[in-house]
Amino acid sequence: MSRSRGLTRADAARNVAARRRVPSPPPPLTERELEVILLAAEGCGYTEIAGRLHMSRATVKNHLVTIRAKLEARNTTHAVAIVVGRNAEQ
Repeated sequence: MSRSRGLTRADAARNVAARRRVPSPPPPLTERELEVILLAAEGCGYTEIAGRLHMSRATVKNHLVTIRAKLEARNTTHAVAIVVGRNAEQ
């Protein structure tokens, strides 16, 4: 059973049949955002991510805010779980 954002295919079909809005998948992360979140998944902090990717700490923070918004994640840990889970499915 494929689950996308908590909906089964049957749930999605029922929503369409009932003419309810079906949630669309989150927008894809850019290559740079993916690099940032994967380093966060390794346990790197802002300073280490910034150093490894040659960017400022503020840029790292901005990327993480954008990532959390795109994924509708509660926090960075939740965003990491979403990305890791998504990569495991592929």
